[in-house]
Amino acid sequence: MAIFPLGCMRRSRPWCGPPPAVGVQEMETKDGPAELAPVEELAVARARQSLALERGRHLHRLLQLLPDLAPEDRLSAARRYLEAGLAPELAGNADALAGEACAVLAEPAFAEVFSTRALTEVPLVGQLSLDDGSSVDVSGQIDRLCVTEAAVLVVDFKTDRRVPDATEDIGEAYVAQLAVYRALLQEIYPGRAVRAALLYTARPVLREISQDRLEAALAALTAQSGGPVMDGSLA
Repeated sequence: MAIFPLGCMRRSRPWCGPPPAVGVQEMETKDGPAELAPVEELAVARARQSLALERGRHLHRLLQLLPDLAPEDRLSAARRYLEAGLAPELAGNADALAGEACAVLAEPAFAEVFSTRALTEVPLVGQLSLDDGSSVDVSGQIDRLCVTEAAVLVVDFKTDRRVPDATEDIGEAYVAQLAVYRALLQEIYPGRAVRAALLYTARPVLREISQDRLEAALAALTAQSGGPVMDGSLA
């Protein structure tokens, strides 16, 4: 596996939805959900996806900016940011989004993640070697990276409204993403234990993926041949 310098890269995020959205929630009747014409169904799906992307984008930005402020100043700063940046259809959710971001930062269990030592929005570029001798270029952007003399912790934020009840319930796509991050970071920080976790903002809760599961996910990726094991962009 070859590692390239951390540098410029395109930000790419998977859709984290669909969450409930004001104005586009499923219409209910006494007999169940109202049937929609195909065109209407497509419009509803697109609206939900758009709202989910907006929600995720703003929560990520708040979690990048707010840790540098005093705790007592964060809520008002979040509200000012959202008043200026929210799309009109999300304006009614400003208080909820601000509260969600501040609740994450107030959680004592996340002190390491949001410490002044942690790196934020860290670009990562490398090359993953496959079992058949070929390789695939991969790139990503880490939300928070905590590096000490003995260990490295990589944390990716997830703004899904549905939070897994247990680590075992986390989807394999998310685990594979963290497995690749871990593999690249092991090359950059040899001799240090590299841990990987997802921070779900809606609850909030930090779900650390076991080393065994990360190893299994990476093995499944590198066993594939005949082309890239993924689209080459992770986030």
